[in-house]
Amino acid sequence: MDGYALGRTRAEALSSLAPLGAMAHRLVSIAVDDGVAETYATGALTAEVGKGVRGGAVTFTLTVVCPDPRRYGSVPHRAYVVPGTGGGGLEWSGSGAHGLEWPLSYGGGGTVANVATLRNDGTSVAYPIITASGDMDGLVITDTATGGQVSYSEHVGWTPLVLDCLGRTATVAGVDMSRALSRRDFPSVPAGGSTTLALTGTGTGTVAVEWRDTYI
Repeated sequence: MDGYALGRTRAEALSSLAPLGAMAHRLVSIAVDDGVAETYATGALTAEVGKGVRGGAVTFTLTVVCPDPRRYGSVPHRAYVVPGTGGGGLEWSGSGAHGLEWPLSYGGGGTVANVATLRNDGTSVAYPIITASGDMDGLVITDTATGGQVSYSEHVGWTPLVLDCLGRTATVAGVDMSRALSRRDFPSVPAGGSTTLALTGTGTGTVAVEWRDTYI
C-alpha cells in the first residue's frame, strides 16, 4: 500500500509517520470490507519511507507479509459442548451383537449438549480452535461423519487445554502437550459445508469450539 504524509518540512511529515514506525516488524491485522463480508488477514508489517519531499509530501510504502494465505471472517462462530451424564458422555445406538455398526448414531447424552454442528460459509477449509477446561479425565472429540477422533489422555483441569486444529497441537498454559494425544484426526470444516463434532468425556467442564468463515 502506497501513501504520503504532509508537513511544512520533511521532519514534520516524518513525525506524523511515527505510529507506522511503531508497528514495523510487528504482527498486524488488515480488514477488508467488500460490501458483502468483512474479512481480515494477519501478517508482519514493514514500512519504507521515500528519501525526498515533493510538494510538502513524504511518500511511504507499507508491505504486510502474511504467512497464512487465508482470510478470515471478522466475527467468530462459537459452540459449546459439555460431557454427558454417566460414564462415557455419549449414548451409542446402532450396536449389534458383534459391536458397533457403521454409521454410528450419537444420542443426546442425557439433558446436556455434547454434540455441535459447525458451519463454514467461506471458500476455503476452516480449522477450529477447541478449548477445554474443568475437571475431566481426558476427552475425545469425534467427527460424526468420518469417525475421525482427537483423543487427549491427560487430565483436563481449570487451566485450559487448547487444541489447535490448524497447527495440530495441544497446549496447556503455553506448554506443548501434544505428546498426550493418542489420536490426531483433527477436525476441519469444509468450504460451504458443515462438520458435526461429538464430545466424549468423564467429569465436568466445558469445551468451547471457535471457528471463522475462511476464504482464499
